[in-house]
Amino acid sequence: MTQHFDDDIKSSDTIGHFILLDIKSLKMINSLYGLSFGDDIIKSVAQKLKNNRPTSDSIVTRLGGNEFGIWVPTDHEDTIVNWINTTKDFWRNAFYEKQFIVNVDFTVSYVAFHASTANFEDIYKKNTIAMQYAKTKDLEVLKYSKSIYNVFEHESVLKIHAETGLKNDEFYPVYQSKVVTSSGKVIGVEAWRGGLLTFLVLLGPVNSFQFSTKQSLFSN
Repeated sequence: MTQHFDDDIKSSDTIGHFILLDIKSLKMINSLYGLSFGDDIIKSVAQKLKNNRPTSDSIVTRLGGNEFGIWVPTDHEDTIVNWINTTKDFWRNAFYEKQFIVNVDFTVSYVAFHASTANFEDIYKKNTIAMQYAKTKDLEVLKYSKSIYNVFEHESVLKIHAETGLKNDEFYPVYQSKVVTSSGKVIGVEAWRGGLLTFLVLLGPVNSFQFSTKQSLFSN
């Protein structure tokens, strides 16, 4: 598929867009209703996407699991945005399993690229970064940008530092008193992980705490 995609986009000297769609909660649907029902959802989504392409020359493909990709050979971003906004009828489809109604929703990311210099690996990487960022921020639709990449890269580096610190036992418990400012009375104590100078310099104490919590670096 990768080679086929590379050949297709490079045969047209134009700016294009690639859309990545991720079916939400497909694993849970498979667990509750069975793999055959999940397969029916995937087939239905694939057919609806092919019947409702952004442009007549768009290429729709399943990338595996719960992901679909659409290459749209147009430099008009409004075409992409309008298509996403006007196809809510199959973004949120209701599928029926016995007496239950299963609502299927998507997370969508997209990226612009010049066909003559693009390759599938780079396009998919950028879309995946935007997709992961959208999921962490609970966004339905997100366009890839350099700023998103910078945030993603920064958090990845911090996570590596934090995990290395935990592995090397460079974190240690720090206890901080909770005080009533008017009386100076200590009413409790809170604990968090201190240490790992590099990690603290990069983030600062407050952001270190927030990042550690987000990345599940605390142990109960």
